Amino acid sequence: MQFFKKIFFALVWSVIFLLVTTITISIFNIPSVMKDLNTSKSSSFQESYQEGYNSGHQKGYETGQKYAIYILLGPIIAGFGGSFLGLLPGTRKKKVQKDEYNKTLEDK
Repeated sequence: MQFFKKIFFALVWSVIFLLVTTITISIFNIPSVMKDLNTSKSSSFQESYQEGYNSGHQKGYETGQKYAIYILLGPIIAGFGGSFLGLLPGTRKKKVQKDEYNKTLEDK
């Protein structure tokens, strides 16, 4: 049962780390997208929107190609590694005091 608990928490923490990694990379990618925009040429909202979408799509694709291995494997390794080592909340081992340990041995 303890093994399945660790697997469950490893998956939960992997998803959390994946979300944090994706959001962080997106935030650091925004300045490069904004630098490439030149909305002063565009006369309408639709043209400005389309220019921003095209620039963001291109930069997102380039970032995905460059960092895909880190975005996918990093959170999985951190989640499972931290879970099985007992470093993450929900996976830490509970401290058993000597008195409780002796009582459980006497009961058997």
